[in-house]
Amino acid sequence: MSNSLNRCPFHSNGDDIDELDMLDPKTRETPFTYYDWLRKHEGNRIYKLPQEKSFYVVHKHEDVKKILTNNVDFINHILPTKRSPFFALMDGENHLRIRNIVSHVLNPKKELFPIQEINKHISKFTKNIAGKKAVELFQEWANPIPLSTLCIIFGLDHSLKTIDKLHSHAITINRALFVLGGTGPRRKETPNFREKLIILFSLIKNLGRIITLYKVLGRKGFKEIREMFVLQKMPYDTPRPDFKQLPNAIYPILDLMLMFARLLQKKQPKSEVLSFLKKSMESNKISFAEAITACAFIMFAGYETTSSLLSNCVNHLAFNPKEYQCLKENPDEIGHFIDEALRIYTPVGRFLRRAKKDVHISNTLIPKGSMVILMLGAANTDPDVFQNPYQFNSKRKNHKQSLSFGKGVHFCPGMILAKHQAKFALEQLIKETKSISAKENFNPVMVSDRDNGILRYEKLYFDFT
Repeated sequence: MSNSLNRCPFHSNGDDIDELDMLDPKTRETPFTYYDWLRKHEGNRIYKLPQEKSFYVVHKHEDVKKILTNNVDFINHILPTKRSPFFALMDGENHLRIRNIVSHVLNPKKELFPIQEINKHISKFTKNIAGKKAVELFQEWANPIPLSTLCIIFGLDHSLKTIDKLHSHAITINRALFVLGGTGPRRKETPNFREKLIILFSLIKNLGRIITLYKVLGRKGFKEIREMFVLQKMPYDTPRPDFKQLPNAIYPILDLMLMFARLLQKKQPKSEVLSFLKKSMESNKISFAEAITACAFIMFAGYETTSSLLSNCVNHLAFNPKEYQCLKENPDEIGHFIDEALRIYTPVGRFLRRAKKDVHISNTLIPKGSMVILMLGAANTDPDVFQNPYQFNSKRKNHKQSLSFGKGVHFCPGMILAKHQAKFALEQLIKETKSISAKENFNPVMVSDRDNGILRYEKLYFDFT
């Protein structure tokens, strides 16, 4: 790449763009083009989506950081439910209470953490692909590593069959429920008649699981679950689920919650982490319903960021052999390489917040109740903060300004674990191989069906010689 890149070298310059639609798959397939388009027009610093009443896009690093760290004027409870279903979307005391427990669960520096077993499995998956050609990276490496890590943490079976099932569950749930990218004119606030029938049929089909969950949780616990997942009419714009995908997600989310409910019911849980969670429940630090939804959330949302990071790192090395050779000769630089990959290939490109009151950001009024879409990927390539932002430069001195894991009280509690997995996995991969290259005539396709702006390719085929 050039040494003076302020405009994205990967995609078009955006001269043909008239407006931004956050549900258009093109905004996910070519996000850098839209980042540049927003920057090019001075009036787009705070961009109001023309398709919506009160959705605002924020892309400058200064503004994104300001909102991420402002938990007085902005809240994380964005879904149209009485209670937030997952701790990451909670605010105040409830968020901090559950977050403290989750942070303990996901911290590889804690004594209860099975770090040696995790490293052993990372090495195993890496050795399995070394020396092979036409390896599909996600199926054989990028997904099994973080998913088996979570399975080990929770004392679950981590065979490839189980990993494939959990991955399928996660993708289905993310497509239906994990709506962090905004909304658009193709989605209504409520399902139509046909969609209601399909959702009802799916609920009836899963009635046995719903009854079992009720028996396990009891009336109080089941009421908590209902408050978390039953959609309500709100007096302001909300991110809408994809009602066509929603029926498909009912079984996976019930399956995950029941799985963790049964594990936490045992007198002697299979892992130290589950024992810690059980003790937290017994001391009323977390309810049974909160514990199983937190575990389910970690399982379906806690691995894809790491999976995307791993795949983006390997993809970069495959097309930049000098960078690979540099890391081969200087493995101590792998950590800095990962920091730069996180910055330029931000795994989750968008977060959402809601304005609690009228707020002015960069001289623009964001009215009370408005949704704010924070473009982390754009902030991480802001030329006012990162010189030559599209130049991959592992030696940058300001990687700590990257917002890839968020900022403030909602900073991702899994960051340390994600970085550990990526660093150890890349160390092993570079050690076990002599070169990494893309399969001949391989044409990768970007992920374009996730509202949270996941940045990675759908499938990747590489030769590891």
